[in-house]
Amino acid sequence: MDNNKGQTIFLSVIGIATLLVAIVGATFAWFSISVSGNANASSIIVTTAKLGSVEYTDGSLINMTNVRPEDDPQDTKTFTIANTDSEATESIAYKIGLVIDVNTLSTVAGNAFVHSLTGVSDKSSNVGTLVSVPEEQVPTASKILGHGVLNGYEKHTYTYTIHFKETGSDQNAAQGAKFGAKINVALETDKIQGITE
Repeated sequence: MDNNKGQTIFLSVIGIATLLVAIVGATFAWFSISVSGNANASSIIVTTAKLGSVEYTDGSLINMTNVRPEDDPQDTKTFTIANTDSEATESIAYKIGLVIDVNTLSTVAGNAFVHSLTGVSDKSSNVGTLVSVPEEQVPTASKILGHGVLNGYEKHTYTYTIHFKETGSDQNAAQGAKFGAKINVALETDKIQGITE
């Protein structure tokens, strides 16, 4: 009987010791995790910046074949670039590129084949940087149209316009010429395929 009583006491002591080691170990681990970093900061809010969405109202492709000079623009593309994270506080830098697949029109149309890009923000204050391309001749090769910045939770809406203008003079050299391209948007740190920077 004394043997069983001694064994019970021994097992109880080992059980209590094991429980104490587990509690002390867990408490130490909790304090180690809690104290790492800046111990003086009462609250630190960290938000990660990402380009939330790019939406094209009527697609990103521009396809012009058998184009004739006209008084009104032949093609207009509307698209939005937005940071959809409502908690975002960081600015997001992005770029807009024109990736040209085929362009036999620029060399024969000269200054009559033009494009432009205009943008607006959905904010009235703390507005980021909008990309703007005044009316200029369409390039013969792919290029970055510009660099923009979204400030926090913001949306930029862009209108890209392309126009083969009627000049009133002989423009027959442009017959059968083609233009095909797409508008691409990427974070500033990313590459746009088809454009060398």
